[in-house]
Amino acid sequence: FEGRCRTKTIDGILESVRMGFLQLLADSEFLNHLKALRGTAAPRAAAREAERSRIQEQERIAAEAERRAREREEAERARWGRTLPVGSQVLLIDLALRNPVDAGSGIDWARQSVVTLMTEEGSGSGFLISTDGLAITNRHVAGTDARPGDILRARFPSGVEVPARVMRVSPTIDVALVQVICEQSCRTLDVSTEAPEIGSDVWLVGSPLGLDFSVSRGVVSSLRFLDGATIIQTDAASNAGSSGGPLIGVGTGTVSGVLTFGLRESAGLNFAILARDALASVGVQIR
Repeated sequence: FEGRCRTKTIDGILESVRMGFLQLLADSEFLNHLKALRGTAAPRAAAREAERSRIQEQERIAAEAERRAREREEAERARWGRTLPVGSQVLLIDLALRNPVDAGSGIDWARQSVVTLMTEEGSGSGFLISTDGLAITNRHVAGTDARPGDILRARFPSGVEVPARVMRVSPTIDVALVQVICEQSCRTLDVSTEAPEIGSDVWLVGSPLGLDFSVSRGVVSSLRFLDGATIIQTDAASNAGSSGGPLIGVGTGTVSGVLTFGLRESAGLNFAILARDALASVGVQIR
């Protein structure tokens, strides 16, 4: 008897639940709520899937960009031997990247360390400071709006022409650092850390008016200051195309200045940026 009563009680509860559920289904508001839930479930799932796809695509694009950047860097190193400097990175040039000679070797070595640089705007001069082709020149020689990575041409005294590129441009003075592709180890010039003495003899090497690797001789007339840099005044002859060429101490064989400009209306008034200031302005240290 007790078992039958318990069974009837459970059956009654289940029947009540069933009836209640049927009443809910008959309730239009409840049905609308269920339909709304079913209607939003699919879009939400689709939105989640779209977000996952978007994130995966971003990760793929980032990975592909990183891979291409590595390939470009490897190709750049293979062609140039070094990559473009980043930000204010200091470029150190130690003895392993230099092959300077003593002062007694004469001007011929210096001429072999000078290059003529050519752009669509014209030509000028530059001189090599590392065996892997780093060279100093003027910013205006590299191009009016020169930027790192810009390509130009360089010609050696042998007549061989090779690609060159802008490595860095000084934001303050008329100096640029370029790199020349050297078929063999480039001949380099040493750079003086001191200002030359007034009255000392100097050579100027450059390509005035397209006459490549011409040499003129003069003296240091004075030392002046302009835009935060020391300017060497000299009477060594120069013309258009001499810009960027080295001013070399006759007794030392080292570069004391980078020829930058001259006063055309006055003979013998030519000016060079002190070499140590030129190197510092493009983040180069020689040790």
